[in-house]
Amino acid sequence: MNKWIAHESNGDKDINLFAFPHAGGTAAFFATWGRILKDISILPVQYPMREKRIREKLQDSLIEMAHCFVDESIDLIKEKKFAFIGHCSGSIVAYEAAKYLKEKYNIQPEVLFVSSCYSPENYSAPILSNLSNDKLLEVIKESGFVSEELINEPIMFEYFAPIVKKDFYLQENYKAGETVKLNSQIVCMYGKEDEALSKRENISDWRRYTDTAFYIEEFNGSHFYLEKEIDKVGEVIENHLIRRD
Repeated sequence: MNKWIAHESNGDKDINLFAFPHAGGTAAFFATWGRILKDISILPVQYPMREKRIREKLQDSLIEMAHCFVDESIDLIKEKKFAFIGHCSGSIVAYEAAKYLKEKYNIQPEVLFVSSCYSPENYSAPILSNLSNDKLLEVIKESGFVSEELINEPIMFEYFAPIVKKDFYLQENYKAGETVKLNSQIVCMYGKEDEALSKRENISDWRRYTDTAFYIEEFNGSHFYLEKEIDKVGEVIENHLIRRD
């Protein structure tokens, strides 16, 4: 079984959706999506340093992570039609993976869904990786950069703090390379109360990263709108993947 994927693809479904979690997140963030996406096989991506990959070293950059995922998962990626979805920094990993697929393997996802994230050229992250655990917890509680489940469980946070810091370090040091237009639709999704995305023009800038259709989908909620709006998000995903023809 592929170490990058939390569980195997459902062979009865016609399209695979690879899901890239946010900084400090795990594949479990997408655990309930299978009940929502009835006609799509959801494949949550598992980064190193967590769950079954707890002993593995994280890559040194988001771009390296994306390339490793692609090279080590290419057979699964080519298995059937596929799409990518990323949340927050996971959107950057998803884009870099799609870009690398185009350049090295000449294949593309049907759709790239990006969630709660500025375009690569406008992407920046606050410097949080060097904070103490207490200060880090204080900052992310205020900012909403990490899910409520993590910050409300002290024992869980102590366990995940080194992972969160390493993930944040990769975010802080991301530098977008050449803008490569994908041959994939891009669907940009965000919560309208997300204070981290105050510059809406940096969201719509994602349109420069595709040669085909571009859509913006707005939801109620803030940075983690996905948790409460999952049913509506599922409808949007299916509309773009299943019903678009």
